[in-house]
Amino acid sequence: IIISNFLIIIFSHSIIKKHPTFKLYFFLFFIGSILYNLFNSVHLVQRFNEYFLIFKPLVLSYLVFYYTYEERNELIVYSVFVLYLVWFVFMIYGSSNMSNPYQLKF
Repeated sequence: IIISNFLIIIFSHSIIKKHPTFKLYFFLFFIGSILYNLFNSVHLVQRFNEYFLIFKPLVLSYLVFYYTYEERNELIVYSVFVLYLVWFVFMIYGSSNMSNPYQLKF
């Protein structure tokens, strides 16, 4: 998770330069990423942090779209795909959350 957050922050500079409207989304994701890494064990901050981490799928999907169609750099797209595939297999292999990496909250 830390590697993917770091890659999103690194590659966000070119997107913000070309599309400044996404600056707010990347900034809110950046705040959530910092709070997640600093206060991972504090439950009060975790609840507050979930509202910022909701921007990760939005930012990651636009990052993949941008580098696929506008920059034509498929190496970044494939590396993001492989990173998440390896992370998914690792979470299942490590039996995280009783062999299910997802939690349903009602």
